[in-house]
Amino acid sequence: MNNKTKNLLFSVSCVAAMAVLSLPFTSKQTGPVLNETKINRLAKSDDDEQTKANRLLVVLSHEETMKPNWEDNLGSSLVGAFNIRNLSDACEVALKRPKANKNLFLNYKRILEITFSDEAACADSLQKLKENEGVESAEMPFMEICFDSTTPSDTDFSDQWGLTKIGAPTAWDYTTGSSSIKVAVIDSGMKSDHEDLSSNAQPGYDFHANSSDSSDSFGHGTHVSGIIGAKGNNSKGVAGVCWDVGLVPLKCSYWGGWFNAKCYADSAAIISALNYAQGNGIRFANMSFGSSTAENNAVKTAMQNFSGLIAVSAGNTGSDISINPTYPASWHLPNTIVVGASDENDNLWSDGTDSSNYSSALVDIFAPGSNILSTSKNGSYVRANGTSMAAPFVIGSAALLASYYTTLNLNSIRETIIWNRTYNPTFYGKCVAAGRLNLANAMQNPLHAHSYDHHFVYANGSQHYSYCDCGAYVMEGHVHDMANTWWQGGVQYGNCVFCEHSFPL
Repeated sequence: MNNKTKNLLFSVSCVAAMAVLSLPFTSKQTGPVLNETKINRLAKSDDDEQTKANRLLVVLSHEETMKPNWEDNLGSSLVGAFNIRNLSDACEVALKRPKANKNLFLNYKRILEITFSDEAACADSLQKLKENEGVESAEMPFMEICFDSTTPSDTDFSDQWGLTKIGAPTAWDYTTGSSSIKVAVIDSGMKSDHEDLSSNAQPGYDFHANSSDSSDSFGHGTHVSGIIGAKGNNSKGVAGVCWDVGLVPLKCSYWGGWFNAKCYADSAAIISALNYAQGNGIRFANMSFGSSTAENNAVKTAMQNFSGLIAVSAGNTGSDISINPTYPASWHLPNTIVVGASDENDNLWSDGTDSSNYSSALVDIFAPGSNILSTSKNGSYVRANGTSMAAPFVIGSAALLASYYTTLNLNSIRETIIWNRTYNPTFYGKCVAAGRLNLANAMQNPLHAHSYDHHFVYANGSQHYSYCDCGAYVMEGHVHDMANTWWQGGVQYGNCVFCEHSFPL
């Protein structure tokens, strides 16, 4: 067996990116199987400087974003702002590349984090920004609970039922991964010196503390990391879906302490993490977290701006997320795979208290999420339950496919995973695929979805054509370059950003 940007006023910083998850974590002791706690919106603590209500997340509309003088319009809505940070600068750099992703360009919206001198100035500006036609949304960062508790450890591969269930051993006959494929683990950090993670661990970042120390303060991120990429065939502990992979811990959370044993994170950190991943060419990300009470437009925009593939956990309240939304899963964005949790018998996971969410339209597929053995922040191994465990099986599978099928585009990888599932009537009406992840099938039957290289071939009325990486012609709609238009005979004209065909707007 054998992988235009614009500098903003008072811009801060170095690395721009990090995120948060919601999964169960462990203490130094071992104990019963972990369960993910439900995610709730929290009021900000007055004694925590980083959570004071003096920050806003602002999303500019796409039209406003593309204007060269967007900051002039924004300035009239700000009172007492002393720091403006662009949380999507890496995405702007990506837009200038010759083969920029078309959907990224069409949907791109600038996200700003604005810090004010005090809460009164923040509240005043919030109202003004909401009335500004160029602002799509303005909101205060929200906090999320991630998870809690302890579990026992076992280092026997035979206890990793999930890998056998998805057919990982068969897939490993093709490849065991590649260190050149990187996965952003947007979570609580990672124990990078763990015996089963150290060889695959890459430098990460703590966006909450603004530090290069991305060590795990809670355990959730370490457990997720092990499912994706614990070193395999090393006579130690457990194996990940990928034996070789670059695990990049993007820490966006902080631990609430032993008193409440919960992990918290705000939306600004999640946005920064996605921006970091974009800027560093990371094509895969895992987001095992959510909120059932807050639809946050800034986080949604950051996910839309990201040109990679994201595995998202469906949540653990036993609900149909089409009716009782949990975000980001209920957004069901085109660059995500929303994952529910299954058990050893291919039923929806449930422990009697918590259980997997589902939806025939918004959950894509199920994957193992019951009694999952993986790496612990204490250097040992621990079991955990929930959709937070299921999502990394899927993103690990995506990374493994990418290491073998090196020319397969991300949309093709997504379709390959979803439609090579093992069909099961139990999952009919519970997810789009009506089945559970089958990595063996996916590895043996890659599917192709057309991509766009945006190289002008010829124009025909309102369309132009480019090549897919498979050699076929692909029809595309023109994309207006709103930053470069002109008037002629009382009519405004513009060019397509890809083929430069001129037409009236």
